[in-house]
Amino acid sequence: ERVTALGSPPPWHAVVVQPPVAVSTAWAYARLDETERPSRSRNASVTLQLGEALQRREFDTVVELMQNDFHDVIAGEHEEIRTALDALTRAGAPRAMLTGSGSCVFSLARDEQQRMQIAQNLELPEGYTAYECSFFDGHAWRSAA
Repeated sequence: ERVTALGSPPPWHAVVVQPPVAVSTAWAYARLDETERPSRSRNASVTLQLGEALQRREFDTVVELMQNDFHDVIAGEHEEIRTALDALTRAGAPRAMLTGSGSCVFSLARDEQQRMQIAQNLELPEGYTAYECSFFDGHAWRSAA
């Protein structure tokens, strides 16, 4: 793995939904190892394209390029995660995705108004929790880099 500093984050927001299910990271990696995934050269890396779009603060391009190899595998195994993804989509989220190996899901929001609109329209079953947040670009973030 390579880690590349991308600079300070854009002034975007996110809505995160925590479904009432836990996903073991070990189990998630085992399931991922059972799936066939395309191999890409570094020059064709979507991650590099996404990093460049993030640096340019191109919201629509970032949303379009977001990917997570765990997404289909884990969402396919857990109805609660699919329910959370569907709820975000129905609430107007531009794209709902699994966080890491799960179980939370999220959507980016271009600005505070869009974040509030998604959160306001979000209809979740009992046991699900929603969180709203802004990308952080304060002193603590810069000094930790």
